[in-house]
Amino acid sequence: MNELDRVADRFAVGELPDAELSLVAAEALARDLDSPALVELACLHCTDTREAPALFRAALAELGHVADTESTWAAREATVRLRRARRDTAALLAEDSFDTELASRIAHVLLSHLAAVPGGACSELSELAYCLESASYALGEGFRDPDELRDEVRALCRTLVHGRSESDRAPTAPAARSVPRSWWRRAIRH
Repeated sequence: MNELDRVADRFAVGELPDAELSLVAAEALARDLDSPALVELACLHCTDTREAPALFRAALAELGHVADTESTWAAREATVRLRRARRDTAALLAEDSFDTELASRIAHVLLSHLAAVPGGACSELSELAYCLESASYALGEGFRDPDELRDEVRALCRTLVHGRSESDRAPTAPAARSVPRSWWRRAIRH
């Protein structure tokens, strides 16, 4: 089921072409997973993909893996994107130098895909993304002291990775105070 879970994640974020869904279904059948929609999907020709996404969602529902509702798929997409943003943020923190392009990409994912999720942590993720993006831009353009900006952005990244603001650990950290403490708890409800 782990492979199917990874495929469902790729499907949720739009990274799985419809033409590959019949092959995914055939591989699942070969691993002894079985459902009527999965069989029907496996029988589709790769050029006949009109029904493939609906059959894939139905097959996952029949297998008890993911309910076939818009809200379930939207929540899954948000979860996958947040997990990837956290992974990228952890990589950013692990580097000795600061990759402004990676920080901007994280901010873009937060703003364009996560902040607008219904019932999500809209304003908090937007604030975090805006701070990441503006600090990365200022760092790239040399508007402020690079060491100060790196520390500010790293504090924001730690908030995303660890789920709590720096002010929870060190009350004097000015950069992290702009991110409310509760944004993380609301973000992981999906």
